[in-house]
Amino acid sequence: MKKPKFNIEIFFQVFSKSNLPEYIISRPHMLFDYALSRGFGYDGYENLTEGRDWVNPNYSHFENPKKSFNSLSKLFEYIPLIQTIDNNPEGVWIRKQEFGYLSSKKSNISFLITSSFYHGDGHSWDEPEPIKIFKKLDKKKIKELPKILLNILKNRFKNNEKYSFINLVNLNNKYIWDKKLLEVVFNKDLKIRKKSKIDDKKNGLDYPGWYYNIFFFPTPEKKMISKDPTNTNLFKASLTLI
Repeated sequence: MKKPKFNIEIFFQVFSKSNLPEYIISRPHMLFDYALSRGFGYDGYENLTEGRDWVNPNYSHFENPKKSFNSLSKLFEYIPLIQTIDNNPEGVWIRKQEFGYLSSKKSNISFLITSSFYHGDGHSWDEPEPIKIFKKLDKKKIKELPKILLNILKNRFKNNEKYSFINLVNLNNKYIWDKKLLEVVFNKDLKIRKKSKIDDKKNGLDYPGWYYNIFFFPTPEKKMISKDPTNTNLFKASLTLI
């Protein structure tokens, strides 16, 4: 069967949660798969995940969102803004969550989105989901994306997480980041990490002290979309929460 042409305008309309059928409203975790399927021309409950068949397997988990979206269509424009990384000192696991801006010249709709993955004793992936939907975002406001995103994260991180998977934070160096706002957003994660340090020691885990701090790195986009975006030289951090 010939691969159907991907319609990015339909994908954006669906991904913006416009006129969703009840079977997707009641299954919000299926939004991305449904938007993919609609973009490839499928519709209806029985075709909910058919679009997945046309996604390049090398990019299907969206561990590198920019490359994954580009593999779908060159009409996608994606900017990584923040990457939060937990790199276990013993290499037992790595977890990365990414927040970025998704747009296209073919649509007036654009998004702040997030996706994540975990590799350790198992593997898991959280597919892209919109956390902010824009209609006709003024190009002049693109430079304000860091502030918009951090204010969203400040509210999202208010819930009662028991674990923090953040000790390295990459910040796209093309943008200006408010250090005071960064401290406000990630302060709760720092408190959780300090508590986990005590718990780890009780469980016989003796990780180095730096692992429980949070380091922020202004990072070139080229590094952020590389195979290994982890910054390992802690002395180059522009901000450290201790």
